Amino acid sequence: MAMLVLGLSAFASARADWPSSSSVNLPICVNAGAQSNPVIASDGAGGAFIAWRDDRSGNDDVYVTHVTASGAVDPAWPANGRLLCGASGFQVFPALIVSGGQAVVGWIDHRTAGYDVYAGRVLAGGSVDPAWPVNGRLVFHLADATLSLSTRVLLMPDGAGGALVACSDSLHEADVRAHHVLANGTLDPAWPTGGTMLCDAPHDQLSTAMVSDHNNGAIVVWDDRRSGTSFGVYAQHVRADGTVDPAWPAQGRVVCDTAFDQTGGQAVTDGAGGAIVIWN
Repeated sequence: MAMLVLGLSAFASARADWPSSSSVNLPICVNAGAQSNPVIASDGAGGAFIAWRDDRSGNDDVYVTHVTASGAVDPAWPANGRLLCGASGFQVFPALIVSGGQAVVGWIDHRTAGYDVYAGRVLAGGSVDPAWPVNGRLVFHLADATLSLSTRVLLMPDGAGGALVACSDSLHEADVRAHHVLANGTLDPAWPTGGTMLCDAPHDQLSTAMVSDHNNGAIVVWDDRRSGTSFGVYAQHVRADGTVDPAWPAQGRVVCDTAFDQTGGQAVTDGAGGAIVIWN
């Protein structure tokens, strides 16, 4: 299955080499097998990094590539993408950010009996960062033998080449945790082992969004069924040192928890350390 991308620009000169037809696009990966779950992030220079789930080996893996501002796949990178994780089991639902000019990718990983969250880093030149473990750094053990389609990894740059990572943790029910992976591929020793618990209220909490607090911490948003009947939208602030902001409620700030379901919370920074949240 070929994966394609179309570049759109208000400036003709900026996209002179990009395909401009909706039926003739830029091939990103045309290898055998299926390429799915693509995610994209700006490289800060008019191009983009792209990551996806790839089963060319017969086993879902994570690949990454770079597209330049000129509308070409970066020739310094391997054709059809750089393999980031080819571990046993399968790797699905990648998330991608650019931190310190490099691509940081997180994904759900089934190399063991349960499901885990791993992260890896690909350098701008197209090589996997040798400082990080081969096939990625284990961030969370989700401790669940099943995978919800609503389980997603959230990533945010830490301002120093690493990333903050958040995900729902299914050890008991779906709770929300966050952790910090440093630029050198190690977990931040200042943070609790296993990450910081943001909410372990009853029933399910399903992480949906994370934005910067502009002080190297993050505001994390999730769908919350603590009532046992319907979902509301909650948020929590985790600081750069891995502590939950004591000014916020211990189990998260309710954004909306009226009758019936509120789901799919998404957020953008307000530029002043807070967030603006929308939901269904």
